[in-house]
Amino acid sequence: MVIVDGQDAGQSHRVSCMGALIVDLVDGDPRFALHHHSMLFDMERDGLLAHVRDLSHNRHVVLASAHAFETFADHCHILLDGLCFLDVVEMDRTIRPTGLTLIYGRERWMDGLAFAFGLPRARGTDLDSMARYAATRAQLAWFAYVSSSLDRRRVRSLFAAYRAWQVLERARAQRF
Repeated sequence: MVIVDGQDAGQSHRVSCMGALIVDLVDGDPRFALHHHSMLFDMERDGLLAHVRDLSHNRHVVLASAHAFETFADHCHILLDGLCFLDVVEMDRTIRPTGLTLIYGRERWMDGLAFAFGLPRARGTDLDSMARYAATRAQLAWFAYVSSSLDRRRVRSLFAAYRAWQVLERARAQRF
């Protein structure tokens, strides 16, 4: 999951967005769902934050930063994003994620994952760019988590299932 929340200097509007790749295991098989939601007005903020909480309930959340990670000092972004996520979840005491993993990977690694899975490079330091690529970064976070946390056989199996889902999603008719 990636949360973008803030305002660039000189901007008259606030950007709030979330991107999430939900992976549920059903009878041992992964089911994927991609979420990418933005708000246009401050009055929509509560709905967006409620959606983050709903997607987090009873799930292990893998949280990545929308900011590029290049140097050690960039760790502060993922820590701040983690605190932001905890603040969002704490708004409703009935929502309980089963776990939280903070993912930070160097941009070269993330770029390599994006290339391997045919996703756009999710670069950009302004809030609009970070919001635009929130769902892409959420997918990259999941790839990074899976490849660093599971055994090779399970990684290959999950990535193959993701690729099959990705083909089906790309073949689906686009809504306008």
